[in-house]
Amino acid sequence: MNWDIGIMLMVLTFLVIAIDVIFIPTSVLTILSVFSYLSYLLYVYLEVSKTGALILLALFLGLGGGGIYFVIRYRWWQIISHRKPLAKDETFYQSLDHLHGKTAQTLSELRPSGKVLLSGKRYDALAQSSLFIAKDVPVTVTGTSGSQLIVKPLP
Repeated sequence: MNWDIGIMLMVLTFLVIAIDVIFIPTSVLTILSVFSYLSYLLYVYLEVSKTGALILLALFLGLGGGGIYFVIRYRWWQIISHRKPLAKDETFYQSLDHLHGKTAQTLSELRPSGKVLLSGKRYDALAQSSLFIAKDVPVTVTGTSGSQLIVKPLP
């Protein structure tokens, strides 16, 4: 048995897994890594002929090339990884400071954190001074902490 093909299939499997985990997490690459590993197992343990192993490798490379082409051509990585390009005027972090002083409605109990509804949008909120605030209570925004609004009940 030629171990060079078996080792090549195993290295290819680990390479595809590394690309899948580090760079482009997609189900296409995961399926291809499983197929590559199965071709390795068939070749090494079931002693498939060298021709059979090369056919499996060609099938793997054909499916892999086709899958990668479709992922790149139709921008599937954005759908799969839930990424969309930012507009020119957008930044990744958007400040919530402009909401200071606005009135919101609690969607859940704040013990001390929960959700509030403000201008039709849901926000994570933190009750000021670790207060307990019941559900469906009007609150006012007193500040922000990262991506959370700091709120207190209306008097």
